[in-house]
Amino acid sequence: MKQRDQCRLGAQRLITRERLSHHRKSLWRREAPVFCRCRRLGTMQFFGGSEISPSPPVPTATGNNVHMMYIFNRSGVCLFYREWNRPLRTLNPQQDHKLMFGLLFSLKSFTAKMDPTSADKGNLGVPQLPGQGCSFHSFRTNTYKLSFTETPSGIKIILVTHPRTGDLRDSLKYIYNLYVEYAVRNPLYSPGTTLRCELFNTSLDQYVRSIS
Repeated sequence: MKQRDQCRLGAQRLITRERLSHHRKSLWRREAPVFCRCRRLGTMQFFGGSEISPSPPVPTATGNNVHMMYIFNRSGVCLFYREWNRPLRTLNPQQDHKLMFGLLFSLKSFTAKMDPTSADKGNLGVPQLPGQGCSFHSFRTNTYKLSFTETPSGIKIILVTHPRTGDLRDSLKYIYNLYVEYAVRNPLYSPGTTLRCELFNTSLDQYVRSIS
């Protein structure tokens, strides 16, 4: 009887110790400080507060990490849009495209205006030439990450992915090469119109699966 009571007392102490340990870890996670680092041409990341980091975490999510992709020309015309894993579909694609292009326009202007290394900042809302001034590559929320690149000709490519997806600048360059191969060099394609090419879609789908 005495031995049984001792075993029961030991088990209760072990459970109490594990609960205290779990409680301390939870407090540490909630109270952990947020470190902010600023760097020109860095990656914009938002986690309630803000952090600018050139080194996003490596992909660790499972399944298809890519939600959707946009391609715009310099005038804001959406030349291409494709979804892979978008849980919430938009009811108005045209409005969705306008919002995305407007977001990019505003972020480009804002990041240039906030550049602490240049005296020639221009005015907010004034269009910038591709590659002019400070630029951004991506931003991150708790539910998605947006990666962006712009070519000298004004073509803008946007990938919206899982928030823990890593640096996609090389991936965006590869996708632009696909666009050049199947659109720019295609004698049947009219510049400024929607890109409809099954070879481009197939090549893009294959590459996007490798990002996941």
